[in-house]
Amino acid sequence: MLWEDILKIVATCIASVGGAGAIIWALSSFFGKMWANKILEKQKAEYQKDIEEYKNALSCELEAVKATNEKLTYISKVQYDIEIDAIKNITQSSHRLLLTCFSILPFEKSLLQNQAELIARHDSYYDHFITCMNTFMDVYGSSLAFIEEDIARQFMKFITLCREQFELYDRVFDPKRGLPQAYLETFYQNDSVIESAHNAAIRATKEHLKEIKVAE
Repeated sequence: MLWEDILKIVATCIASVGGAGAIIWALSSFFGKMWANKILEKQKAEYQKDIEEYKNALSCELEAVKATNEKLTYISKVQYDIEIDAIKNITQSSHRLLLTCFSILPFEKSLLQNQAELIARHDSYYDHFITCMNTFMDVYGSSLAFIEEDIARQFMKFITLCREQFELYDRVFDPKRGLPQAYLETFYQNDSVIESAHNAAIRATKEHLKEIKVAE
């Protein structure tokens, strides 16, 4: 049965009840439109919500892409070579300093009871420790113009901790008696902190190198 046939039947029924039918028809038409509008508004609200969520997700993705692109640093080949040389020099000298800082105390803690061992290590590594610190400071100073600020801060934290360790060692070491037992554990704890600072500086350097792109 077609809709036209259905409407004719409904119209005939309404006509059979006279004026009341006209009222019924008008009311049914009014309420039908009202419910249709409500359903339409509800659907529009749902669609609008979906659209807003999609727009927000798209905006977040766009910001993430922009942030990634902004991190990429385009530099000339000459500038890149200079920066790489500076980074090589500062990482190599920092690594030598780290090893010397570790060497001034024995790796095996059981040897700490042997003051003759500590005095012998002092004689072997003390001057080398000073030399490595001075070398690193020279390299650090000459590299400041060519390395990123975050990398510079990380390496400055590292050298500060090394210097504090040296100053403590220099203050408590007795050439005849070695190191006071009360400070030995402190030295080992400081070594761990120094190593963590050095690792943080190396990580910052690696992250920076990943972001560099050489302009063609």
